[in-house]
Amino acid sequence: MMRVISSLVVLMTLSACGAPTLTSRMPVQQLSAMSAPRAVTTISAAEAHDWLADPNASWTLFDLRTPAEYAQGHLINASDLDFYASDFQAKLEGMDRHQPIIMYCHSGNRSAKALEMMRAMGFRNVYDIKGGIVAWQAAGYPVTTQTTR
Repeated sequence: MMRVISSLVVLMTLSACGAPTLTSRMPVQQLSAMSAPRAVTTISAAEAHDWLADPNASWTLFDLRTPAEYAQGHLINASDLDFYASDFQAKLEGMDRHQPIIMYCHSGNRSAKALEMMRAMGFRNVYDIKGGIVAWQAAGYPVTTQTTR
C-alpha cells in the first residue's frame, strides 16, 4: 500500500513540475495563454477551421502551392507562398519566428517539408493542415478564388 501511495506522489509531483504540453486538440484560447514555446506540428482540417474562425486569433495563413494552384481555389484569407519559388527559404528567413502560422498545400507533402524547415529555423507557432486543401475540402469547408495579398 505504501509503495502505491509513494508512486502516486512521485507521478503527481512530476506532472505538476513539467511545462504545459501542447496537444493538437487544445482550444486556441489555451494556445494564446501559453507562454512556453509553441508547437511546430500538424493539425486536422477541423482544428484549423475552428482556429481560423476564432475572431480573437491572429493567424497568418499560407497556401504553399503554386500561383496556378492558388488561383484555382484556396482557403479564405490565405496568402500564396509558393514552396517551389526560388526565394521560398529567403521569405521564411525574413518572417517573425513567433507569429502564429497555419499553412497547407495540396495534400500535405510540401507543407510537411516546409514544417521541418521552419522547425529547424526556430519557428515556434506553426501548424500544418494534415492532408492539405484536399482534407479541407473533403470536410466540406469553403474555398475561394478571390486573391488575398
